[in-house]
Amino acid sequence: MEFLESWSMSAQLAFIAVLFGGGSVLGLYIVRRLVSVHSLQENHEVAGITFGILGAFYGLVLGFVIVAAWERFDQADANAHDEATALESLYKLGAGMAEPMRTQLDAAVLEYTHRVVDEEWPQMANVTYHAGKEGAHKLWSMVISYNPENGHEQMLLDKAVDQLSAISQARSQRLHFYEGNLPSMVWFIIYLGCLITIGFSFFLGAQGFGTQ
Repeated sequence: MEFLESWSMSAQLAFIAVLFGGGSVLGLYIVRRLVSVHSLQENHEVAGITFGILGAFYGLVLGFVIVAAWERFDQADANAHDEATALESLYKLGAGMAEPMRTQLDAAVLEYTHRVVDEEWPQMANVTYHAGKEGAHKLWSMVISYNPENGHEQMLLDKAVDQLSAISQARSQRLHFYEGNLPSMVWFIIYLGCLITIGFSFFLGAQGFGTQ
């Protein structure tokens, strides 16, 4: 269901409620038409215990998925902070260099920052981003082609290269988190557990259909 990622939150909730809620009611209706309530109630003791075990197991699976997704979110958040911090450091290092390098580096850092904030982040949020070739290449080309005039600028240049390495690594990680997803086997277990748990609930027969 990756297509849901491009939908709004309200549309996702409505789709899930209609699909799973409507499917659950339809399945219950079919079972009630085929099996009498009395027959279902005769097996309540065994069915109740089995349903509890299935529910507990499925709850553990969902808990694992939630923790894994939260850890990825937390790592991605920290990674974005590292990228921003490295950009700020590179911008400050440029202030110690001679003209015209100082102005050119400042402009390149601001251009990269605006491209990430104004273009890449909104596209990543809407699942429409396609990684281009620009990246931080302009910054790299500018820094490694610069000839420092003295030892002080050489030290600043070395620090700038370190910050550029951090930016490139953080950018690579950001794209990795954007393109990554849970393994297909995990999704299979989630959907299978969902079907089994909901399906097994059909064999618990309350006296009134609306109540159940």
